[in-house]
Amino acid sequence: MGPRNQKPASRNRGANAVASGHRAHRPREVRELLVVKRFAHRRYRSYPNVLAVGLGAKFRRHPGNPDSAVKLEGITCVQFFVTRKRRRMKPRHRLPGFVYGRFRNGHVDRRRKVPTDVIPVGSIHAAGCAAGSQLDSNVDHGLITLIFRNKAGSGNVFYLISCAHVAGNLGRSPPTYPELSSECSSAAPFARTIVSSTAASGEIAYDIALAEMQDGALPLEELRIRDETFSLDSFFPAQSLHQGLGVSAVLRNGSTRGSVDSLDATAEVSYGGETFLVHNLFGVNVAAQKGDSGGLVYRESQAVGLVVAASPQGWLWFQPLQPAVSFLNDISPVTIGVFNPQPINE
Repeated sequence: MGPRNQKPASRNRGANAVASGHRAHRPREVRELLVVKRFAHRRYRSYPNVLAVGLGAKFRRHPGNPDSAVKLEGITCVQFFVTRKRRRMKPRHRLPGFVYGRFRNGHVDRRRKVPTDVIPVGSIHAAGCAAGSQLDSNVDHGLITLIFRNKAGSGNVFYLISCAHVAGNLGRSPPTYPELSSECSSAAPFARTIVSSTAASGEIAYDIALAEMQDGALPLEELRIRDETFSLDSFFPAQSLHQGLGVSAVLRNGSTRGSVDSLDATAEVSYGGETFLVHNLFGVNVAAQKGDSGGLVYRESQAVGLVVAASPQGWLWFQPLQPAVSFLNDISPVTIGVFNPQPINE
């Protein structure tokens, strides 16, 4: 989006622009700027592509890499948050390079120009509980793999899935202390674990647990992925997992991309003071850390797996979610359906 017959905001660094060096704005200046922002909101909020109008720092971006933004110190501007920057816009829809100041009575002050910045953000959505949100129990801490409304039951019951060693107890199901909490919600408890897989003769088929969301944690949006704008719509078929398959993983400190580099492994995994033989492991050669257990592995809008283990040299280990949820249904006191049934012709 370009200016409308005005000089670009980045050039308005003279005495008539709101550039204050490194000093803080006085309360009166802040009030005056907020008046300008409110008028800009009324004038430009309805423009196509505009998501929000704010007041704050100005950034400089490299034309070839819009993600590399550098904050320009000492400049306060009116911020236009947009889904993306568009090269071609109708003249009447172009955002200005500056907006005029305002007197206390609301009249335009043409002696004063406030710079603007157009900031692409994709979308703005609630940062509520989702796949990748932190999950804490009396035993361990990790991440939520999925939050979903049960499609196999009546009513509006919500559940979450995570690792058994995070939300449960590998020696007992349900665990002695089933209450779970999460930093994404003030609900206490956030959820209660109703079933978790346990070790049999020192071996674990699937490290997975099911917890029922409590009323205090609702309402919330299901099948969301933290930091993503879309929701999951199906499982990735386990039989389609193959070497080189590109996947993404949402972990504690952000999301990462990699490829499936190891198929159907069985390994000795250390769980604190105990070691178990864990089956159905698939490896991705990317770094993961303690606390990433329960992280979601996904491909586009399909849920691929749940992270169950990590190696110090940079390997992430997950188990396919499609068979893991089938296993969970076999041991669960309630039948669960994560996704709506897909049409036969799909």
